[in-house]
Amino acid sequence: MRKLESDFLRMWLTEHRHLPNAPPNISVYYEKANTREVVWNALCLAVADHFYDLSLIRRIEKLGEYPKAFARIRQVLPKTERIRSGDLAEILASEYVDQFTDYTAPVRKLRYKDDREMAMRGDDVIAIRSLTQPSPQVLKGEAKSRQALTPSVVQEACDALDRHQGRPNPSTIAFIALRLDEKNEDTLAAIFHRMQEETPSSRDIKHLVFTLSANDPLHSLSGQSATGPSDIARQMVGIMVTDHQDFIRQIYESI
Repeated sequence: MRKLESDFLRMWLTEHRHLPNAPPNISVYYEKANTREVVWNALCLAVADHFYDLSLIRRIEKLGEYPKAFARIRQVLPKTERIRSGDLAEILASEYVDQFTDYTAPVRKLRYKDDREMAMRGDDVIAIRSLTQPSPQVLKGEAKSRQALTPSVVQEACDALDRHQGRPNPSTIAFIALRLDEKNEDTLAAIFHRMQEETPSSRDIKHLVFTLSANDPLHSLSGQSATGPSDIARQMVGIMVTDHQDFIRQIYESI
């Protein structure tokens, strides 16, 4: 397998910077002309890596057991359109955070799904930054994927972010802490264990609404407030892919 490209979203997407009357917390991205096939391999590898650690697949390949390697990935990929769509939105949201912000999502959550045909429970994205500060900043994200995005779908995402007084879901924090313990990432794990004991304040939290749709997301995103509960800052990000359903199908078929 080829190496993952760490900046494939920047190669693929361009931000629409001249949105009339758009609030400053909204970012809308479109595909750059003739770039999808350039980043396609990196995109598919990134999606696969969110479901199954590709370093483990490479270990199997080194033994010459290619059918086993492919079977491992096929066994964890969702088959239904709805779950494929939702999982892809969550993956792209996580990649957006890693590639476009100074936050880092420390765990590939979808690797731990107990049923590939069910959505992952808890917050879609939890990321952190400023590890050297006494109170690290936390990003809580909710991702939505629709052929036709509507304001009601964006409202669903905002409602999910507002749960737990806008703070991260305690079960998600516990889940990430356990995964980091298992990976012997003690410094990161300690931060998440501390968050279980001391709930982050609103000033240390940021919300992200992330959407993937065939239609222009600007109208749907614009109807929401720039802040969540307790004045938690909220960023709204939409990616427009005009062949939304075919795009999703082709990604999973390519993998």
